Formats: sequence, structure tokens, C-alpha cells
Amino acid sequence: MALTVTPVKGNPILASWGAEIRDRTNQVFANYNELLAQWPGAPEGAQAVTMDDGTFWIRRGGLWQRPLNLPWGIQYQKALNDPISITMTNPPGTADWAEWTDPQRQLRARRTYMVQFSCRVEAQAGPYPITYGGVVNVDTQVSPPDYALSYHANWAGFLVGQEVLVYGWPLERLGAAYRASAVGFFTTGGNPGQAMSVAFQHVIVGAPAGARVMTSQRYIAIMDIGPA
Repeated sequence: MALTVTPVKGNPILASWGAEIRDRTNQVFANYNELLAQWPGAPEGAQAVTMDDGTFWIRRGGLWQRPLNLPWGIQYQKALNDPISITMTNPPGTADWAEWTDPQRQLRARRTYMVQFSCRVEAQAGPYPITYGGVVNVDTQVSPPDYALSYHANWAGFLVGQEVLVYGWPLERLGAAYRASAVGFFTTGGNPGQAMSVAFQHVIVGAPAGARVMTSQRYIAIMDIGPA
């Protein structure tokens, strides 16, 4: 690529000059699907904005991608309110919630992400006290940075990954309850801008064996905070 030529006074402006100016200005679209449909053959370095989410896009590697040097904010969030009773087991724990991100909101390679997770727990059966804890794993499907996990609930898809956050609290009697909120971080491997289907898993770990805890009101948010 080179600098667009400067028009000479008195000379006609060529169609090729106008097309190049169009390709090097910031084009505006209603949403991402409209951007894909109306400008599929945009040249490398072209720029656009989608108005529904205010996202700035740059054409790179034949794809529309966000600027690699900026944080991109919340990429995925979901709530799960179904109460589930789980009996405490030793490691590798018991799977409570596992899900893959929406394909339209795939995470990107070589990025750093912050994860916020919260839930409510309540003691339902002893023996007491119950030492209750939980972890949230992510499976970026890239090794490294993924590694062998200690708490994976025997779920084959999470034997390797990244243990993003850990929390725990004692439950000393029947009906004892609290709401936990924890924050953790993970990174993705691969090539900058590469789309990745990243999965997460919430695993319950606790003792003594046989004690039962109800988990409910779960919420997870995954936020892009910048390049890895």
C-alpha cells in the first residue's frame, strides 16, 4: 500500500482515485451482518463502524477484526438460575455448569480476558461443617497456554485448560447460605485475530463426602481487556 496520490489542479479525478478514497475512509453500517453483506471484498486496512454496538472494525487477513491493541469489553455473559443440588465429592469434583460461547461471539487468539463469576450456595445436608469450594475452568483448545487441570469433574473436554478462578467458604449448619463472587484471568494462544471457540466449566469441590449443597443464581461474564 502507498499514500493516495494528491489530485493536481485542473486534472480530472479518476474513478480509481475515488474508489481508493472510499476504501480508506471509515464506512458506517447498521450492524455486523450488514457490514459482511455489503463489503465482503474490502481491501486490507479498510475501516468500518457498526452502529448497533458501536464497534470499530479493521480489515486484516481477509477478515473484519477489532483493533488488536485495544480492550474490547464484554464478549460473553449469561445467567443460569436453575437450582441444582450437588453431593460433595473429592477431586476431580462435580460439574455444575459447562457451556461453549456463542459462535457469533467467538473469542480471539492472543488476548487477555477477565472472568467474573458469581453464584449462591446453601447447605442442604451434613455432616457439618461443609468445606465448600468451586473453580471455573476455561478450555481454549490451545496448548500452551492450556495445561492439565486438577479439578475437571472427569469431563473429557476439560482435562486440560486454564483454572481461571477459585473460591470457597465453610457452611456450618443446615440452611447456611452465602453468595460468592470471584474474578480471574486467562489468555488465549494461537495467531492474533484468530477466532476460537472457548468453553467454560464450573466445578464444585468439597468435603466431607456425602454432604449436599444447593447451587443457584449463577452468572458469568467474560471481558476482553487487551492483547496477551
